[in-house]
Amino acid sequence: MAMNDKNRKLAKTFAAYALTSAALLGGGFALQSGVNALQREPAAVTATVQAAEAQVPVTRDIAAVPRGDGHPVLVIPGFFGNDLHMSELQNTIRDHGYKVYGWEAGMNMGPSETKAKQLEEHLKNIYAANGNQKVSIVGYSLGGVYARELARRHPELVANVITLGAPFGQRSSGGAVDERVAHVQEYYGTATTDPRIAPPVPTTSLFSTNDWVAGWKEALNTGGAQSENIRIASGHIAMPFSENAAAIILDRLAQKSVNWQPILKSAEPTVKPAAQPPHNPAA
Repeated sequence: MAMNDKNRKLAKTFAAYALTSAALLGGGFALQSGVNALQREPAAVTATVQAAEAQVPVTRDIAAVPRGDGHPVLVIPGFFGNDLHMSELQNTIRDHGYKVYGWEAGMNMGPSETKAKQLEEHLKNIYAANGNQKVSIVGYSLGGVYARELARRHPELVANVITLGAPFGQRSSGGAVDERVAHVQEYYGTATTDPRIAPPVPTTSLFSTNDWVAGWKEALNTGGAQSENIRIASGHIAMPFSENAAAIILDRLAQKSVNWQPILKSAEPTVKPAAQPPHNPAA
């Protein structure tokens, strides 16, 4: 059942307060984002940034997205967020035909080995409770960092990963992986892989060039056989409440792992117009 107006307003108010507080307290990743570090990046990374900036923001309509197939979806909140913060997005996904789970770990206070291990067990339990059906993971901001590394650790349990404003590519001013991202990798034993390279499952990163909390250049996949970057028109705080972001998430959830297509390609016509017979003046 959809949230009533009072609870919806409460969730939005809480989210705005929590994430604004996080930014003011130094929780924002972009505040230490390294322009100098970016200048030292390989040409492939620079090309990815340029292509992303040139991309036209993508829009989708929820009403036009196919209904879900009922598979499980795990939704992970960002820094200073919790399941209440993500409840509007959770309800939208649930109402569209999926079985939705929160992270069920209280407030996300930053990288935590305890929370990481709890989340790992939670994923395994969701998978088992649904007849060993793979789980889609949606992660917002820092929750997206957890989602990616959890999928890298357990690709056999994960159908796909979709992140919103997740700064998984954050680097320190010296060019090293940001310590918060590094901590999550450490907890899941995935630190030998560049976190900008997508896990080995279909992976979508929603980013916005208007994101001044988690730097958008740090939210870009720079590799991965089934990965994509989708530009949206939204600020960081508004992402979990954006109807367009929700529609794109639903569009991606409807994609099957087999024959997965990035959103820009999947929007192309799949059937070409029939060729017209040549004109025959004598006919």
